[in-house]
Amino acid sequence: FGSRIARESNKKNFGSNRAANQASAGG
Repeated sequence: FGSRIARESNKKNFGSNRAANQASAGG
């Protein structure tokens, strides 16, 4: 899926946890 969309979604939903999500998603 779109990494940019994922980044914004993660920042909005998780915030500080987005780093872990990006790492897990291979971002």
